[in-house]
Amino acid sequence: MGIEAKVENIVSGITLDQKIDLKKLASTATGLEYNPEKFPGVVYRIKKPKLAMLIFSSGKVICTGARSNKDIEVARNKLIDKLKDGGTIVETKPVFEDQFLFNISPEFKKEVMEGVISEDLENKFIDNDKTLSDKATVEQIADDEWKITDGKKYYILKAVNKKIEVYGEGGILIQNIVASASLGFEVNLDMLAMECENTEYEPEQFPGLVFSLAKPKTVMLVFKSGKMIITGAKTPQAANEAANKTKKAIEELGVAI
Repeated sequence: MGIEAKVENIVSGITLDQKIDLKKLASTATGLEYNPEKFPGVVYRIKKPKLAMLIFSSGKVICTGARSNKDIEVARNKLIDKLKDGGTIVETKPVFEDQFLFNISPEFKKEVMEGVISEDLENKFIDNDKTLSDKATVEQIADDEWKITDGKKYYILKAVNKKIEVYGEGGILIQNIVASASLGFEVNLDMLAMECENTEYEPEQFPGLVFSLAKPKTVMLVFKSGKMIITGAKTPQAANEAANKTKKAIEELGVAI
């Protein structure tokens, strides 16, 4: 039987697209924490939903403590109101940072460098439920980075580690999800550490065993009680997949108690 991971914390990013005077904001708006000697940003704590937003002078905002995308949406709206309270008028609607969509082969690098969008590239987008019109154009915007503009939509292509990552506008950029799960049985951590290569276990320093997965790229903290913490997932689905792959590996190794 499969197990379900419970999302405990979602860390995400929001862009205000303008500079923020943190000193002015903290001195005029209520409920903000600002101590630049200890931390370079303003901390805004929200009670409903219970989370914190870290506001930086660059206009970048990190949202932490959310348990769903809806929490993040609500927090964004409250952030706009709080900025107004502090005399900061947001010139454009805050947007979520560009969201990773999918990978494509590095073979497409040559054509995008030449400003070409081939039929094969269009098909790669179709394979991932995205479409490019005949009016789509591509331009280089940085080293190993290109922008495809298609009407009001755009995509960012980044050459990274022998692949090209494709990002899209307007999604919630999940930087990390922390989730918890229960295996339903106790685990012999000493045996698991001996039988499995992708583990780290130093009981003198920490009571949990570190169990790493390459796909989805996640790290689990497994405890003798069968409790498990999942970190590094980008979606709740990936957290579930990681939890169940870990459970299957433990059962197959025969280290369940």
